[in-house]
Amino acid sequence: MLSSKFLAPTLLALLLPLVPVAARAAEPVLPITFTISRTTISESDGPQATRVVIRRVPGTGSAAIRVQVRLENEGGFTDSVLSAPSQVLVPEGQDSAEFFLSARENLLVEPIQRKVRLKVLVPGFILPTELTIKDTTPRLSVSVAPTTVREGGPDAVGTVRLTRPTPFTVRVNLRSNDPRVAVPSTVTVPPGAVTASFAVRIVSDGVLSKPGPFNTISFGSNIGNAVRFGIINLVILDDRTRFSLDIRPTSIKEGGSTARGVIRVASATASDRTFLLYATDHTSPSRRTQRISTPLKVVLAAGSTSVAFDITAVDNSVADGNAFVQLSAQAEGDPSNFARGPLLEVQDNDSAPSS
Repeated sequence: MLSSKFLAPTLLALLLPLVPVAARAAEPVLPITFTISRTTISESDGPQATRVVIRRVPGTGSAAIRVQVRLENEGGFTDSVLSAPSQVLVPEGQDSAEFFLSARENLLVEPIQRKVRLKVLVPGFILPTELTIKDTTPRLSVSVAPTTVREGGPDAVGTVRLTRPTPFTVRVNLRSNDPRVAVPSTVTVPPGAVTASFAVRIVSDGVLSKPGPFNTISFGSNIGNAVRFGIINLVILDDRTRFSLDIRPTSIKEGGSTARGVIRVASATASDRTFLLYATDHTSPSRRTQRISTPLKVVLAAGSTSVAFDITAVDNSVADGNAFVQLSAQAEGDPSNFARGPLLEVQDNDSAPSS
């Protein structure tokens, strides 16, 4: 016969399935479901970007249900462009409640799309869904045409462009780091507009400058980080005509031998240009005798690109040996604009007296 100490556990195991279900711990029952009108939202969608409806699950009673709402950025973003009520109440006896997610523009240029997780919470349950947020912050650009300009004008035209209109005034700050380029300090794009133009004045600095690219205009705007900084490259052509001086041949002999000098400019001038000529004797700068004869000045006619003149070796009737003369030309009224020709050899035709 079985001992009573073994009988009690056995009977307990046999009788356990007969315990009423109501006496066991009840499993939690999800009391709600929710739907969302759309899961892709633009920053510009405003205060009713998308509609969320919370519904009571049939058969879960009629008591009021308090629902918690959370929004969590993904991908390391800290600035939220969505907002929602922290909690929503499904009133007693009602089957549903609704709320809206609100979107705003943060004026930050970000990846075209970012992810946000929406969580709806009731005791014992978390209902998540993923939302896609489209960045609609307008992109800004500034351009100038033409990008090759000449001192003294004509002016160029600058244009500010937005990829889409905004409900507020966009201010673009401009600055030139070249005294030959004048721009307004601020250009504004009115609400609802996408472009604004401004004049870029090109002035003369009064000196001969080397041609080439200059980073002349920098800009920034009040659209958050849409444009932190930008530079427009212009090529500025000097309004003073650069020229060269050539001499052929480069060796002449006293007694009437001549060479030909030619002044050339890269492009035709709109008016006559005068060039002054002067010579330096490199063999003996202190020498007083004249070795060559040239005009004091030559005139380049309007519309021309070159002018020629004669250079004559002077017979000074002195046996002073060969000389090397440097002929230079200077644009009249512009001392900084000059050119040197090649050294010109003047051969002496006089013999030293015999001893």
